[in-house]
Amino acid sequence: MKPPSSFLIKTLVILAALGVSRAFDYQIFAQLWQGSYCETSITCCTPSTGMPAANFSIHGLFPRYKNGSSISYCDSSNTFNSSQVSDLISRLETSWTTFSCPVMVSHIGNTFG
Repeated sequence: MKPPSSFLIKTLVILAALGVSRAFDYQIFAQLWQGSYCETSITCCTPSTGMPAANFSIHGLFPRYKNGSSISYCDSSNTFNSSQVSDLISRLETSWTTFSCPVMVSHIGNTFG
């Protein structure tokens, strides 16, 4: 199991910061064991390439305030645009298998920025 590269973590921080209108205090970097998640969750989106590798995958990068509340639906006029990260997509699809599921990418981008 190879941990995410520093490039990927930096990319996630930048992506999260793009849509946040008010500064957050910290972020939660969450990973999941993709194979078991897809076997136990009805919300698993199987990529067109088949089941994800039995590996840790990025679940998300979630901005939070000091009081523990989350940032969500920050700015509905600032929707996710995958063309802004088009040069990163192939690398993200490897480490963040949700990127193979357009519905999830939109949901994450529009909810958390």
